[in-house]
Amino acid sequence: AGVGAALPAEWEANAIGRIVRFEVEAQAAPDSSIDAIRLGYFTVGHGDSERTLRALGDSWSTLGICYQVAATAQPNGAEWLGIWPGDAGDGEPVLVRSIRLTLEPEGETLAQCEARLSDG
Repeated sequence: AGVGAALPAEWEANAIGRIVRFEVEAQAAPDSSIDAIRLGYFTVGHGDSERTLRALGDSWSTLGICYQVAATAQPNGAEWLGIWPGDAGDGEPVLVRSIRLTLEPEGETLAQCEARLSDG
């Protein structure tokens, strides 16, 4: 199991046709054997990112993904982000210090967004 956060209607409307950068500052909890988390961005009914696996360590690091929201997406009150601990779904704990969503400037490419990710 993981955690999801519903996004406000204003965010959802502004994200249509734009690239979203989703970053999480996280680390493995003490005495945890977890070494990865999955991140996802969802425009329910209009396309979703993959649940992207990112390596996780014992110290704080910023992990992220970039996602292009479809230009044909319509606000429906069902846009959200998700964080899943581990790859095996075995209940290992993860500490999350911050979550940041950024709308990339119009005209930017996914490659430019990905270059801005802290985890490269």
